[in-house]
Amino acid sequence: VTALVGGGLGVIILRGGGGDRALLFSGLDLEEAGEIVQKLDTANIDYTLEGGGSAIFVDRAKVDDARMMLSEQGLPTKG
Repeated sequence: VTALVGGGLGVIILRGGGGDRALLFSGLDLEEAGEIVQKLDTANIDYTLEGGGSAIFVDRAKVDDARMMLSEQGLPTKG
């Protein structure tokens, strides 16, 4: 029972610690990813980079807002 409770708590902590992130964009070149993260910083939207900087993740609740804001500014330019 102790092992099961400990394992369950471990899973909850690991999943909860990363937040509920969703993919914003992937397959970006580094220059465009840099432009996007600058805009996210300006808008106070937290993000994480993965895939060597070619994939950007944001809070799941902010994905649509971030995409609309970036789209209004012409980003991303490809894809």
